[in-house]
Amino acid sequence: MDHKQIKFQVDLKATSSTRYFTLQKAYTNDLSSVQLIFELQDCTAAELTGATASILLYMRDGSFFQDNAVITGNTVTHLLTEAQGNHAGVAKAQVTVTLGGSIY
Repeated sequence: MDHKQIKFQVDLKATSSTRYFTLQKAYTNDLSSVQLIFELQDCTAAELTGATASILLYMRDGSFFQDNAVITGNTVTHLLTEAQGNHAGVAKAQVTVTLGGSIY
């Protein structure tokens, strides 16, 4: 099954957040079919060896989700579950990577 992909280019080691002004959309009928993809621009695959990642989702209605994500090379991916994709309004997504005791 092909998933709808929402891609972000992220500088993991940056000290400020990046805002995207062109919002990509997922709809409530896109249940379990939307994949968030975070391309880590300032990390190599070798640097991320042994790292773990998680996704934090902040929904407009106040709901909050934290879930594990998959690291492949220098890309972090997460497939939204039905509960995560069933919220109206703009959501914030945050990726955290734990590597050698440091959290980015």
